[in-house]
Amino acid sequence: MLAQMRALTRSFVAKILLGLLVVAFAIWGIQGAFSGIGSTDIAKVGVRGVSAAELDRTLRQVLENQREAGRSITREEAIRQEAHRRILEELIQEKAMYSFAEQLGVRADRTLVAQEIVREIPAARNPLTGAVDEAAFESFLRRIGYSRDEFFGLVRDRLAVQQAGQALTDGVRAPDSFGALLLAYQSEVRTVSVAQLPITQLPAIPAPTDAQLQELYRELSSRFAVPEFRNFTMVIADPVRFAAAADVSEERIREAFERQRERLSTPERRSFSVITADSEAEARAAAERLSRGEDAAAVAAAIGGQHVSYENQTAEEVGDEALAAAVFAMPAGAAPRAVSGSLTRFAAVRLISVTPGQAASLDAMREEIRAALARDAGRERIADAIEEFETLTDEGRPLAEAARGANLEVREIEAVSAEGRTPNGEAAPAPFSDARVLREVFAIDAGEDVAFMRIENDVEVFIHLNDIIPESTRPFAEVRPVLAQEWTRRERTARLEAVGRRIIEAVHAGGELPAAAAAERATMAARSETITRQEAARSIPEIFSAREGEVVMGVSGDGALLLVAQVEKIERDDPAQQRPIVERNRASFQRGPRSLGASLGEAIQAAAVEAANVRVNENLLDRTFNTQTTDE
Repeated sequence: MLAQMRALTRSFVAKILLGLLVVAFAIWGIQGAFSGIGSTDIAKVGVRGVSAAELDRTLRQVLENQREAGRSITREEAIRQEAHRRILEELIQEKAMYSFAEQLGVRADRTLVAQEIVREIPAARNPLTGAVDEAAFESFLRRIGYSRDEFFGLVRDRLAVQQAGQALTDGVRAPDSFGALLLAYQSEVRTVSVAQLPITQLPAIPAPTDAQLQELYRELSSRFAVPEFRNFTMVIADPVRFAAAADVSEERIREAFERQRERLSTPERRSFSVITADSEAEARAAAERLSRGEDAAAVAAAIGGQHVSYENQTAEEVGDEALAAAVFAMPAGAAPRAVSGSLTRFAAVRLISVTPGQAASLDAMREEIRAALARDAGRERIADAIEEFETLTDEGRPLAEAARGANLEVREIEAVSAEGRTPNGEAAPAPFSDARVLREVFAIDAGEDVAFMRIENDVEVFIHLNDIIPESTRPFAEVRPVLAQEWTRRERTARLEAVGRRIIEAVHAGGELPAAAAAERATMAARSETITRQEAARSIPEIFSAREGEVVMGVSGDGALLLVAQVEKIERDDPAQQRPIVERNRASFQRGPRSLGASLGEAIQAAAVEAANVRVNENLLDRTFNTQTTDE
């Protein structure tokens, strides 16, 4: 019910906002400012464009974030999965909202932009002073591929959208009636009497004729449709298979260990606090006060310095090499002391805790390093094997013979659908069910090939399409038993419903349910019993949509049982007696991504995109992100 109410609200708000926005944009002249898509613009969103370079840069950032999170995916794989199109949709939504905020006259000033950068981008600020570190900021910009002006513009636009959104959605409050309605829905119970009639009480149903089944067969033909299947052969180059045969010497293991010793070791970590000072004497005085147990924040305030706490940091994470060197040179339990840093000249340091590091051990890492080197060797051997396979096929060797000659695996599947299912409905085994493989298989004609492509776990596959089995319909004779069962179910349901209608008509004519049921050989299953919404859903859902005194019926899914129920009383909790629950229910519409505020924000965004007259240059998009010519 919550979802329905939110959807209703969002739909209603969206219609109003869309009308207002279209009128507003027309008044401001944004529609008249539209121009054709430029040669470098993949999309035009109002007066703003999404360039190929911008989309490419954003895709690179997404892939880099994925790699940092341990989910490595190549650019080609991302494009095959249409990640670039999803990113383009997000950029279009952003640009539309930027234009919307701009037309509202909302604009973030440069001071606010600078404050946002300092607050939200730790890599751009001095860890001691908290101010922007120009060198660190320039390094950050180079890493993400933005110029200073571009990045400031991006932050400015996003702040403007945030301000506009807050102005429009702050203070949105779900009305008390929402909480009361939800209470009524949750607490409602009904008192009903129920009559039942099993199908066995009715005369036996004769077997259907062929003519009746043929008519049903035509009606249900889509249910018996058989999709197109394809038969194809795969040549598989699996690095695991080649890795298993790789011979990794002890010498190579030792060399690899030495190269990675530092990375494999666990670094020492320290927690400490720092107070910045203007002079060495001031730093020494602050250290002495810390030694006496005075509060670090109070000491910093007294000398006009800044107090910064570092929790469980490695030396590399500190950011100030000189400060890190001084702190990590202090013995555990050392008294606070004055030190010099590279970012701040003088400081007092209190060492709080030391977590020792652990040096890597060759014995502990030997098998892991061996496996990694074997995988690397396997990948190298794959390239040679693929080259050998291509040479043999160019010489005219049959596919299977060329694969064996290159020590590659050959596998064939008789039939698989575009959804990765076999004719019996089971999932095809990997890698035949891989989405990228199926996309390629169903994009070529019989007899054609797909050159080696990389799928999951660095496996490379070559595909040859042997045959196409066209879509069809299962023959009548094959599905006759299923049709007979369905025909019988429908006939049973129809007969029971006819009885149910007679019972309902008798009650509406002034009769009592027990008497009306008995006249049709039905018996009473319940008399004046209370039923919840969940219980009704399992028998007769219509009970909770009926009015008091109304009679409703339902037939079981298999057509075996008729139930006829009369609603005698409807009871709900009184909102005035349940104020805490009403308020809790009302508040539930205020929280989370599906709150009324979020729904309003979605409506605003949808209206902004609609009003921006978005146009996409599909040709440029396909040329720029062509998986046949794109590589990592």
